[in-house]
Parts: sequence; structure tokens; C-alpha cells
Amino acid sequence: MEEGDTGKRVCLLFMIICGRIALRSECYYLESIFDRRSLCELIEICRTFPSVDSDVVVPKSKILIDVTHTMGYSHLSGIQRTVYVISVALEQKWDVIFVKNVHEKGLTPLSDVEAEAFLGKYAADFDGDVTSGECTLDRDTLIWPEYCTLLCSELLDNDRVFVYYGLLKSAAHSVAVFYDLIPITHPQYCHPGIVGAHVEYAGILSGFDRVLAISASACAELRGFLASSGKRHEHVEPLLLPDFNCFTGDCERGEKGRPRIAYISTMDPRKNHLRLFAACEELWTSGMDFELHLIGGVGWRNEVHQSELHRLVVSGYPVIRPQKFVSDREIMELYFSCDATVFCSEAEGYGLPIIESLGLGVPAIVSNCGSMKELADLCGGCHLIDPFDVGSIKEGIKTVLTDDEYRGGLKSSIDLSGLPSVEQYVLELMADSKECNVSTFAKL
Repeated sequence: MEEGDTGKRVCLLFMIICGRIALRSECYYLESIFDRRSLCELIEICRTFPSVDSDVVVPKSKILIDVTHTMGYSHLSGIQRTVYVISVALEQKWDVIFVKNVHEKGLTPLSDVEAEAFLGKYAADFDGDVTSGECTLDRDTLIWPEYCTLLCSELLDNDRVFVYYGLLKSAAHSVAVFYDLIPITHPQYCHPGIVGAHVEYAGILSGFDRVLAISASACAELRGFLASSGKRHEHVEPLLLPDFNCFTGDCERGEKGRPRIAYISTMDPRKNHLRLFAACEELWTSGMDFELHLIGGVGWRNEVHQSELHRLVVSGYPVIRPQKFVSDREIMELYFSCDATVFCSEAEGYGLPIIESLGLGVPAIVSNCGSMKELADLCGGCHLIDPFDVGSIKEGIKTVLTDDEYRGGLKSSIDLSGLPSVEQYVLELMADSKECNVSTFAKL
């Protein structure tokens, strides 16, 4: 039996008998006794575990794409947008199976209706409700991934981390997309439960064959964390996200009116709205006339932000924040109507709104740290500010909005050619598979 087969056979035996994947602690236990017990004894031990009635199938030369979280959302955040775009690109050219995690059981295929709803998330008539339907494979069917590539481009919560230990033991090849280490590097901005879950998530990434971090900054942080924890880290590589070009269709720029900037981001402490509000209020008080548009939901510990926003609005300052869901079309129209966007977050793994803005020819006022500076240096079109300094934010907004020549220069410097295309990105994502390579996946 080749090296590594022992763990796979033990996990497969467990899944067949118990109807679910072996969790991390169970894998440790079964592997520890494998060499000392006969196969019959091991089978009897497996029978003592609680069982669930499920069938097991073993597909070959497929890409298994875990979309557990993304399939259930009515709209797409930055991470879910990434999952969606990668999934659509792979589905168009490779043999894929979209899968979801069933609590403490393993991966099961999406029904046909679920898969269609997932792939139609950008459709104008998508209402966000995912319904069940007929499926080529039964909904209670669990997938054994020994001859497949397992792709995880979502964050993993604790339930899935424990399931993934057994999945990584069995998959022919495994790839993860990594976003950021913010709950660990900036725990003050996250719920304590999220911090603990992220430690488990970052740790399980050491077990993937490849981990592609969405920026050099995110890559360095994860490598450092894994190395400090004594875990494998050399397989973590940087691969910038592609230019998604999410906003399609015609959209004319409206007539020139009051100057306008927009900040598209969830409202929580890390996103730095309070300093942005302070900078804008100083400019408004000094007589400068411009609108601040805010798009995004609310995050953790946002009460002070909401209160300050309310104060600015009732004081008559031109802050506009829609109280409804905003479609991609409406966001694109907002981008086109702006003189510039602002992205003054204190920490990011990437900064997708920066690329969205630049992709539509709109300059961005961007934090001079981490991945945000990385994107600004690569793509141009950005005025850098210190996110921790209200004065720097204020001067950045003033300069970009009042100096037409400077703003025009920023527009002229925009160049996204340094970003990979979606096709290039997924090809790199699927490279270096052990049991199968890109050519074996390609559809005829």
C-alpha cells in the first residue's frame, strides 16, 4: 500500500459503514489503531460509531467545488463574488460537481435546481431563494473525492474544518483560495467566536496541496502564522484575483452636478468610517461642496458608526446611504456618477472595490498599507492616504476632487493589465494536480 493510502482507506471504510466522513478526532483514532488491528476488527470498531444512512459514490477526474455558503446568499459579497466567478469559469470548460457540506456528514452534490440557482445569481430575476429539486445524484449521496480535485474558495467555519480533515486525507488534489488573516491579526475588530474559528481555519490550510492567497500581503501573513505554529507553509503562494469585470451593459455618465465620492464597504470598525466621516465633516464645514455616498451592509460593533452617520444626516450634511438592497446595475451607475471613490480601510486581504472602481475608469482614494497599496502600485489610478490620519484622508479627498488636472492624470494612469484574466486565474488555480491535470478535465 503506497504512502498516504492508509489514511484514505481508513476514512473510506468509515464513510461506507457510518454514512459520513470521519471527523478530525476520529481520523486520528482510527489511524492510530490501524497497524495494530485486523481489517475485521477495524470494521467492528467503525460500527460502534453513530451511523447515518447515506450512499457513497466515487467520481473520477472531476473538480469538486464547495459552494456551501455562497449558494445560500441572495446577494454576493466580495468573497462570494469571487467564489461565483471562479465557479462559473470552471463550469464552462471543465467537468465539475458543485457540492455542499452537510453538517458532520461530508460533501453532497447540489441538486440540479440548486446548481441552476447558484449559477444564475447575477440574473435579474433571481430572488435569492434556493429551492430543492431533482438531482442526477441522490441528495443523500456522499462523495468520496479520492480521484478528484477538491477546490475550496470559501471560508471554513468550525463545522467544515473538522469535516475537511477527512476530505483532505482522501482527495487526489486539494486547492484553497485564502483571503485574509484579519480575525487573527486584528482581533479587536472581530467577534471572539470568529477569532477562534479563524485560527482553526488557518490551521487546516496547512493540509491542502496548494493554497493561493489573493495578495502578496495575505500570503505573507498566512505563511508567517503557519510557520509560527510549526505547520507546513511553503505551499502557500500569492495569486492576485483577476479583473472580474462584473459590471456589464451600457451605462451613460450623467450630467455633471455636485462633486461626488463613494465608499462601498460593510460598515464596521475596520473599514474606518468614523475617520472618513470626520474628514468629510471638516471639509463640509470649511465650505467644500460634495456628496458622500455609502453602499454596504452593517457589520459587528457598528452602533457608534450608525449614530455618527445619523448625526451627519440630521445635521444636513450630504451623506447618502440607501436603505434597501442595491443591485450591481445601481452600483455601476453610482461608480459612473462619481468623481472618485474612497477605500480607507485599516486592513484588507485584497480590496475588490478598488479594482471595480478602476475598471470603470474612476480614480480611487486608497489606504497606503497592505494589499490596498499593492493594488494601487500595480494598477495606478490611486491617490494614497494614511487611513489612521484624519488629516491625510481630508487632504486626499480635497486634492482629488478640486484638482481636475491631477484627477485626470490619475484616470490616465489606470492600467489593469497586470491582473490575470479569469481564464488565466483558473488555469493557475488548477495547475499541479497530482492524480489528474488540466488536460484530463477539459471538455471536448
